[in-house]
Amino acid sequence: MKPPRPASPKQRALIAYLGHQSPETATSDEAKAFINAAMENEAYQPLLSRWNIEKIKLHPDLYHMEAANQKSGRFTQIFEFCESERETYHDMDPTYWPLKKLNLKACKQAVEWLDTNYAGWDADLYDADQYGINEKVIMTYFVPAIANVAPDLIKKERSGNPNPVGRQKQPAEQTNKNQRSSKRKKRKKGCLWWVVMIIVAWITFKVIAAFIS
Repeated sequence: MKPPRPASPKQRALIAYLGHQSPETATSDEAKAFINAAMENEAYQPLLSRWNIEKIKLHPDLYHMEAANQKSGRFTQIFEFCESERETYHDMDPTYWPLKKLNLKACKQAVEWLDTNYAGWDADLYDADQYGINEKVIMTYFVPAIANVAPDLIKKERSGNPNPVGRQKQPAEQTNKNQRSSKRKKRKKGCLWWVVMIIVAWITFKVIAAFIS
């Protein structure tokens, strides 16, 4: 009787991620049964979805082919993500999304520019929590890259170098903010002036009243 075949490296990696008690000693049949049971259990669905993204980060040598395919397909996935976001924000807040309608050529050029100038920029490109592209990476790196390789595709003026994570205030927004701040300061100064005048008048009245009496 042949001894049971041990689980393959990929099987061990997955069942360990799913919480198997002894992945290193599991047989191939045990690993297969555990994986099948997990796939039929709703409680494991979030983990299984995250695994498709996190396995490459956790085991780059084991999934080097998948990593290579993912790397070569980045610009296509970014293009699809950006177009989806542009259409979404067009209805919700057209002023937020900074990119005009993109094309695959510009996306590829932007990715190549980033690979050349900012090695490792895509370390967090795929967000396991969102099961897809990480918008923060797009805003931080990809948008400025587009500004360099295809500036006509930027709706508003943006820096050519990667920006801090998150939405950047546009010049008009910053100007309006400064104007509002200036008005608030003027109002505060005006109020303070009237308070001082009232106090002076009250003191003057008291002095005159005391003098008369």
